[in-house]
Amino acid sequence: MKKKITALTAAAMMAGLAHAGVSFSGHAVATTASTLAVSEDGIGHILLVPYFSTNAGNSTLLSMVNTDMTNGKAVKVRFRGAANSDHLFDLHVYMSPGDVWTAHVSQGADGKSTLTTSDRSCTWPSSVNHQPFTTDRLPAYVDNAIKAEWTREGHVEIINMADIVDNVSSRDDLYTRIEHVEGVAPCFKGAKAGLLTALQTDPASVADAESGLLNFRAPSSGLMGSWTVINVAGASVAWSGNMTAIRANTVEGTAGTGRIVFSPQMETTARDVDLLTSDPLLRTANVAEETATANPILTAALFDLPDLSTPYTGAGPLAASGAGSPIAQANQLSSVLAVQSVWNEFLTNTSITAATDWTFSMPTRRYGLALNYNTTASDSRVYTTGNLYFSSANTTKTFWLGYASASPRTCVAANHVANQLPIRDREAQNPTGGFVITGSAVSYELCGSVSVLSFNSTNVLGALVAHKNMHATYHDGWLRLPTPGLAGAGLPILGASFVKATGPVVAGRSTTFSLTQAH
Repeated sequence: MKKKITALTAAAMMAGLAHAGVSFSGHAVATTASTLAVSEDGIGHILLVPYFSTNAGNSTLLSMVNTDMTNGKAVKVRFRGAANSDHLFDLHVYMSPGDVWTAHVSQGADGKSTLTTSDRSCTWPSSVNHQPFTTDRLPAYVDNAIKAEWTREGHVEIINMADIVDNVSSRDDLYTRIEHVEGVAPCFKGAKAGLLTALQTDPASVADAESGLLNFRAPSSGLMGSWTVINVAGASVAWSGNMTAIRANTVEGTAGTGRIVFSPQMETTARDVDLLTSDPLLRTANVAEETATANPILTAALFDLPDLSTPYTGAGPLAASGAGSPIAQANQLSSVLAVQSVWNEFLTNTSITAATDWTFSMPTRRYGLALNYNTTASDSRVYTTGNLYFSSANTTKTFWLGYASASPRTCVAANHVANQLPIRDREAQNPTGGFVITGSAVSYELCGSVSVLSFNSTNVLGALVAHKNMHATYHDGWLRLPTPGLAGAGLPILGASFVKATGPVVAGRSTTFSLTQAH
């Protein structure tokens, strides 16, 4: 996957293999967090954006805030696709204390999502404005139009890799470079070669990470953010919400410090991946496949790290499985997101041209389940053994919307007969004559890492990648979707109801409005 990086000397590019020095096993003193939890105040160490879209005239706006007025933050931002959580785009954002970073994702002329920003916070690569999403990790046999389509919906993961503190003995350290002076950070323009080399060098130890020009410290809480899906072409409607904040807590339940999980934004091959990710395509062990192939299926680069499974809590040694492993970390995060059912309302009243879509985002699905794209013949589900939420028992492989082998994805069963779901209209009545969900004659399935369910063929979001329709015999009501998962563990789901409607004419004018209601 090509990265646009400021030209540096050959030595600074670090040719060859590098030890993946993130999530250091010896970080016992500064690391105080032992568990993960959804933050009630919306501030945390990790932020999740359940859905972004650049389909049908949609754009997505992101705003991320460092509420910490003392420490800077080294933040990893990664966009993943709706089909199978494939890697689409990633960058580092280096935030000064009290900083805000904003970006806008829209559909480019080539049909792919493109990130634009006029924000003056520091990033690496140093320029990310007008950067199209990549398709390197999508199936080679898929045509360019479908690849572009797959970049237009998905979810976002944001991780505070490390706090950045001021090294008073140096005036050209990372903190000084990211600190705003009269509203402008100097960033990396004219930076000394030593700092640029440090940014691209994988620290070999905690001491290396905490010293020198980087001067990292164990990541503390402080990140919050919001997302907005806006459609200027569609009568200027917009849906918005707060990013889901995950906090690394101490045993007392207060915000603690996590492990330093910095990894350079480089294409260099990473080592020790079984200690650092539970992504089944990147691992060499604890992998189960429908069709046996050599592991790893994908070669992990340094830019693949950290991810949501990289060990963040605990101070003990890292392991490939069991305690201290990425598998345990992914299970821990999935457990705080897991739900037994999803409830919400829908509105499709034709008198106000109402339309409703529900989104179902599983941000941790990739850390237990993926597809092998190596060849058409070997498309297969690949599992990380030891994950508690996805296996052959609750997933199927499907080919979508007539694309046949050109559009594979996995579906996760909600384990409930589709036409017997608990659904009522506004007068507590069952739908007369039942209802139909496209492609779900037997049981309802969530196909894709981010699935969209439209009510009565409305498709207000213009979803394409993993979209189904529920046709009911009435317009408005509510639905409960059971999601018991494996052995009653639930499914790690985030999402919301997206509603669009047109109000009555008043003084010769009508108003189009939108509502966002979290599940």
